Amino acid sequence: MTRQLLSESTIENVTEVLIVLGKRLVNDELTEEGRSRVSALVEVLPRLTHKQVAIMFCGGGPEEHARTEAEALFEHFTQLAPNFAQYLSPQRIMLENQSTNSVQNLIFAADLLADQLLAEQLFEEHLGSKISPICIRLVSSDYHIERIIEIEKLMPEQGLVGRFIRHAQQRGISIDLPLVMAQHTIAQYPYQTEQGKAFLLIDKLTTYRVYLEGVVAGVFQRPLASVRKPPYQLALTALSQLRQLDCMYNSQVALRRLTALVEQTSPEVSLERNKEMLVEFNHLLLTLNRQFDPDAEHNREVL
Repeated sequence: MTRQLLSESTIENVTEVLIVLGKRLVNDELTEEGRSRVSALVEVLPRLTHKQVAIMFCGGGPEEHARTEAEALFEHFTQLAPNFAQYLSPQRIMLENQSTNSVQNLIFAADLLADQLLAEQLFEEHLGSKISPICIRLVSSDYHIERIIEIEKLMPEQGLVGRFIRHAQQRGISIDLPLVMAQHTIAQYPYQTEQGKAFLLIDKLTTYRVYLEGVVAGVFQRPLASVRKPPYQLALTALSQLRQLDCMYNSQVALRRLTALVEQTSPEVSLERNKEMLVEFNHLLLTLNRQFDPDAEHNREVL
């Protein structure tokens, strides 16, 4: 797995890392949402002066792309902030070029940090309680960070943050990632349209999908009724709001079926039946997500 450091330098004494989560490219270019994440990062640059901070841009992409998401994010960063070196040493910028989703963004980020610490023989300085954990702050869209934190709080057994922390510990790194939105760098979702609203509501259904995945995987040791209640309520509220949007007129059948699947996947249902309904739920959710995502290639000319 190839990873690229912007320079041959060390990340010695770094106590905080801003991780810019990747966003898929369209025609090898950043979308408006991807650019908004970089803009949010540039806004906080003046507050990084003299801090022991590093920045990591994450994201790979299909082999046929001329560049990775991380490279595109970094290039846009240098365009918006050509004088960024007055705030942050170029030696403390890293590119993670292999991940293709949010889970891999963070897992591979942990690997890259561990590799650099090992390479610079600083590994022991960052073990356990010898020093404070490295603080990780995410840079991403508001809804994206909100969902990561929401799932972690409601279902830590399924949460991305917990998985990230455990993987980092296995690599010998102690890290802290706060579950408070204000502790991260938030980019406002750029599409303030009805289609954009539909996309955000569809994304809210992700929490129920993650719940179903946990049920099928058998990770919950708590009573399923209590685990299910918050994701269930969130899903039904989102579906109700989606049905009221004009742009969802031709998707009412799919919305009704999603509602039925949420209702029918109760704790009393057999594991095999839940597996079947999870497959269908995931397919419908993915279809709607692609259909209404303003960043999708087939939607960009419409907006």
